[in-house]
Amino acid sequence: LWNLSRTGFQFAWFVRVPF
Repeated sequence: LWNLSRTGFQFAWFVRVPF
């Protein structure tokens, strides 16, 4: 489930950039 962890990291980064 390493892909899930990577997805969560990208999601957090994508949310912090626009905001």
